[in-house]
Amino acid sequence: MESEGHIFVVEDDKYQRLRIEDIVTLLEYRVTIAVDGQDAWDKLKDPELDVTLILLDLMMPNIDGFELLKRLKETPRLKDIPVIMMSSTVDMEMITSCLEKGAFDFLIKPIRPGVLRGLINQARSSQIQVSPSVELSIETGNKPETEGQDCAICQSL
Repeated sequence: MESEGHIFVVEDDKYQRLRIEDIVTLLEYRVTIAVDGQDAWDKLKDPELDVTLILLDLMMPNIDGFELLKRLKETPRLKDIPVIMMSSTVDMEMITSCLEKGAFDFLIKPIRPGVLRGLINQARSSQIQVSPSVELSIETGNKPETEGQDCAICQSL
């Protein structure tokens, strides 16, 4: 079977990393693994690496998820890759901060295959393109129509 895309998984916990890799592989995506933020940054700097989406753990040694997300969004070649943040901690301020820094969405671990599949499909179909209504809302301060674009964890609360 031909792969639908390439998912880059950044997870320091071995059990979680293997679980996520298995899920992503079952969903028929190619997978590249990084064991922490520094490993991820080193691999992502390679211009030959073509990634469809990044699954990024928040709490990691060396470079944490917040810092790596910041670096990704500041790097022209990487800034448009959808990033789905992951954590086992439910903290609305942390989730909001990730979304404000440019994350596409936020997943609470353990990862459920159906939820991950839906988010991957949503991220791939939108590829983080700003619609005219969002641009207008930024200029005028009006709330845009954003049906279906809310954070997955926020929708479940």
